[in-house]
Amino acid sequence: RRVAALADASRERDAVHLRHVHVEDREVERAVVEPAQRLAIATGALGVGTLGLVLEPDQGGARVVSLVPSITESLFDLGCGDLVRGVTDYCVFPTDKVRDLPKVGGTKNPDVGRIKALLPDLIIASQEETNKDVVEKLQAEGFKVWVTFPKTVAGTFELLWTLVRLFDVPHRGQVIDALERVYEYAALAAENSPQPKVFAPI
Repeated sequence: RRVAALADASRERDAVHLRHVHVEDREVERAVVEPAQRLAIATGALGVGTLGLVLEPDQGGARVVSLVPSITESLFDLGCGDLVRGVTDYCVFPTDKVRDLPKVGGTKNPDVGRIKALLPDLIIASQEETNKDVVEKLQAEGFKVWVTFPKTVAGTFELLWTLVRLFDVPHRGQVIDALERVYEYAALAAENSPQPKVFAPI
């Protein structure tokens, strides 16, 4: 019955998962839109479309400054590392790729002047980490700031899918899809298991 439940859950997921159009090759479904529209569409799923972000990653000159270490690493994992023009002092992975990138300070209070000097098309920040004053100063200068705030594992997956859609790397979606399936199978298998107590120091 457990195997049947897992199979049923998998079939249901494939039926409603709008990101995938073929189970066999795991192709990522994406609308045929102009590059400048893609960011507004992609970030709409995260509720940040009201920022009016416009980015043209296909024009060969997109410049991204990442103020979030985990997103910095994800950008490189997704094959978008060549767009990263600046990172924080705490963005240390992948080591060989970020070692020589310009540093803009810490994650909470990065140096606004250094960020501006890099002339980024997009600055990726974190609601949990990046000081609100920093975000507002950059926005007041006309820079596009995407403030991320995934609160759950599912939210983190959605953020990764947004990066896939934004930077037009659908083939990288296969990795995220595999991670999602492992997570869903593990969650189903743990439904009837004792729930451990977890201490998460912050």
